[in-house]
Amino acid sequence: MERNLTRQPSRHWRLPHAWLAVLLALLGTFGCVGDDKGGGLYLFDNATSTVQVWQDVEQLHHAAQSGAAMPEAVRSIRSDLFKGINLAWGGLVLDDRNNRLYLVSEEGKVYLIANPKTLNGSISGKSRITSFSLGSSSDRYNGGSVFGQASVDPNGDCLYVMENARTGEAARVWMVRNASKVSADTVAKDRHTFLVEGDHDGAGVAAGTGNQVYALFGGGKNFEDIHGEYIIGARLRLGADGVFPTSPLHKNPINTLVGKRTQLPDGFDYGSVAFDGRHHSVYVLVPPVAGVPPAEDKPAALLVFGEAQFHGQHDQSPNRTLPEPPKGLRIIVHPPQADWLLGAAFSKGDSHGRGKGKDSLYLWKAPSEGGSFVEVPALPGVKELRGMAMATD
Repeated sequence: MERNLTRQPSRHWRLPHAWLAVLLALLGTFGCVGDDKGGGLYLFDNATSTVQVWQDVEQLHHAAQSGAAMPEAVRSIRSDLFKGINLAWGGLVLDDRNNRLYLVSEEGKVYLIANPKTLNGSISGKSRITSFSLGSSSDRYNGGSVFGQASVDPNGDCLYVMENARTGEAARVWMVRNASKVSADTVAKDRHTFLVEGDHDGAGVAAGTGNQVYALFGGGKNFEDIHGEYIIGARLRLGADGVFPTSPLHKNPINTLVGKRTQLPDGFDYGSVAFDGRHHSVYVLVPPVAGVPPAEDKPAALLVFGEAQFHGQHDQSPNRTLPEPPKGLRIIVHPPQADWLLGAAFSKGDSHGRGKGKDSLYLWKAPSEGGSFVEVPALPGVKELRGMAMATD
């Protein structure tokens, strides 16, 4: 916090000019939280099991806009431990506050990288990389599970991961407390899963503020609202402290957006969620609905809801939508305190949106103000983009 001094310091407290220059240079290097000029960008290439790191997302944005050559990554992080990993869609998560990088596989294995901002090349040793599992085989859904998007609450040191039954008929959220301190080669301690019975096709999850989390589901049980009307369809839920709350009066879910006005399409089986902490907004990616033309020839939809909407009626329209998202968009990421939105596309491989990543990145600068995306094509060192994270300090 800045202080207004009421008197001038004595000459003995004045820094020499050389030291002052060094101090200013250091401050410029460190930057500040929420700096819209960009931040360290981490991209996971599923083809080579490598995390590629760019110094500044602004450089990529500028190059894409101007048609200039794409800058190379400044660092690469790889390890024999996650060689051959099949990263969950949206399974790369950066915790700025605790200086941790998480990689979550579709099989529910979590790789925890310490001090990622200083690493380069092949890493090993428990001081740099460890791994743990989200439960054991007996904790999985019958018939197997597929893990999806992950998100982290740095203030609560809590990792959230979406889990689906392989059939898509059931879904729940994993909550790992003290995630940065989970012991190596263990089943996650303090593990906790939460759900609403009947929800299915878990599509995305994003940590909010104050131990809150947003989760998107393609469908669930019909329930009766306070007016005696039944609500059906996809739903976007707000959970708190590891619970999706219900009303003490009618036992139906609350803090849930569901209904025709939400523009959440019926029966989708993939999607993504991102949270903007500065503007208190939730970005929701939902796939195009089937029809004419076929869904694969139509763009996805990017819906934006406000935090306050989750404490009102269930059936509400989005505050706004982002225009004309790219076709095939599969995942989105929003840094908690910077006004950027990142996206990656895929070639759809099956009915559950598993497919393969592509070599392009999509960037929205100042998405809070609307506007269109910029495509960053042919990323150097990236063939199958499947996870993204951005530092904001």
